[in-house]
Amino acid sequence: MNRFFLICTGYVLAIFVLSSQLHASNLDLRRETFNGIAPITANLDNATYSSRAFNDAVRQLMSQAGVKIGSFTLVENGRVLIDQIQSNSNIIVHEYQIVDESRDDKVYKVKVDFLYSEGTQKAQSSRCLKIPTYNIETNLTLQSDSNVLPWAHLSATEISDQVSDLSFSPKVRIFANSSHTRQTHDLYTLTKKQSEVANYSVNVKIKYKQALVKSILSNNHLIALTVDIETYKFDELLLNDTYQNEFLVDRKAVGKISFSKSRNNWDQTKAALYSAITAFISQHVDTLECLKIAPNLELTNGRIKLSYGSEEGIKLHDLIVTQNDTGQQIFLKVTQASRNEAFLTPLSNVENLSSINLKNVAILNGI
Repeated sequence: MNRFFLICTGYVLAIFVLSSQLHASNLDLRRETFNGIAPITANLDNATYSSRAFNDAVRQLMSQAGVKIGSFTLVENGRVLIDQIQSNSNIIVHEYQIVDESRDDKVYKVKVDFLYSEGTQKAQSSRCLKIPTYNIETNLTLQSDSNVLPWAHLSATEISDQVSDLSFSPKVRIFANSSHTRQTHDLYTLTKKQSEVANYSVNVKIKYKQALVKSILSNNHLIALTVDIETYKFDELLLNDTYQNEFLVDRKAVGKISFSKSRNNWDQTKAALYSAITAFISQHVDTLECLKIAPNLELTNGRIKLSYGSEEGIKLHDLIVTQNDTGQQIFLKVTQASRNEAFLTPLSNVENLSSINLKNVAILNGI
């Protein structure tokens, strides 16, 4: 029943509905029920006494929150007006429901259920989750074109050794791809065993090719390096990054005489390439320590499931914010959390779970 909204005139106070725009990651969300009472003093209709009893329930809510109330005015059907109210109140009522009304010869009673929070008006955005990266399955493809100088090639085995030594100890395996006999000189794949299913995997695709930059005095042979990295949870892409750089391999004067860089110091250049590759992989994995995710929910056998759990930092009583099919904000609470999944219970009044939008929800810190 959405008949009443309250505006205080003597003090700055308003009850209003949060917008759907999202910004902060903490919300002190509370649900409480108050019994409002209005004495029967004259021969007035039920609507009048119902509004007075509702006002009494609001007084109790504000009094418990420590907000002093002066005179106030009741606004009927005021949802449009409410959005125009400017207020410094510390009380934000996200929703309310009149769950019971009764009248006898002396009093009119209204039981009102409030879902509210205290604090300045801020909308919420999903907090970050920690993606487990220790021993993460790592798939790496190394590919070069046919124009690279014959002595200026990278080694998949050497890259594997350096990646394996990174602080998160990724699981890497190497095998030769059958396509390496075609135009590419070197095509290897480090990959997980196909018989195993990993929750998370990092796919690293390294491509390098030779580039020739000509000038009046010299011809510069460069290696153009591209590293594409993608992190997946099963088949869901969580994060992707691309790194590109060029490295001088050989510089020849117009008379074809090499100087500055040559085959003699290729090992130094190769070490710089390996260092750039591993540094970029580490940077990508570091981002996974606090990754903003707007995940989807699942409705399974009458239960709402989140496919993230304690391993990713989900805790009991964390809040999930979404909307229903009419655009109203809906709050859910984590009531069960295992390693990689959690189950949610609505805090908002939801008559039909299928009305909840399950896509791109926000995860907030719990109560």
